[in-house]
Amino acid sequence: MRGLISKSASEEQSNRKATRLDRLLAGQKDALHGSPPNQSAGERGPSRGALNPAADRQTAESGPKGDRRETNAPPVLIVVEDDEDDFALLKRALWKAGATARVWWVRDADEALLLLAQFEPVVARICIVSDVHLMGTDGFELLHRVKERPKGCRVKFVFLTGDQSPHLVDRAMRQGADGFLTKGGSAENWIEIARQIRTLICLKGIPA
Repeated sequence: MRGLISKSASEEQSNRKATRLDRLLAGQKDALHGSPPNQSAGERGPSRGALNPAADRQTAESGPKGDRRETNAPPVLIVVEDDEDDFALLKRALWKAGATARVWWVRDADEALLLLAQFEPVVARICIVSDVHLMGTDGFELLHRVKERPKGCRVKFVFLTGDQSPHLVDRAMRQGADGFLTKGGSAENWIEIARQIRTLICLKGIPA
């Protein structure tokens, strides 16, 4: 009896995850382009920051060879941000910076991981831009969970936060983040942030 209850609970949890992913994708088409990745699955002053070239090289060198389907897929940018206004500013800046990656907005780490699981099998270039302070799972735990995935070393991960604490930058680089950018300021600041993110999305010289 205990085994049956456990199995039932596991199935219920899997169904909840599938429903959440369907709702997430259906309610939020590509933020810049409005196109779902898979219709059957359903379809939401200068900037201050630091980039991590070593992590960037590791991601580029660990990419698959000869996987034409993955290489040709448009790059994907998953923005994890619980402040809708900040996302709107970043989205506009990305558009002005000429980013052509497919941009998806989620509010928490769990939703980001659901999207990541959806895109990993078919997209070679994936970048996650996350705030540090999130409801529930924070940005550092999200980074850890991304990097421990089988293909996690191929996913670019950038922190975009209003918290300028120096120890956060050091911690981010130690944990393998590709960048740590400070959000806020003028429109020009946001565009510069978008340009840096666009550069990070590039893989082996292929523009985002």
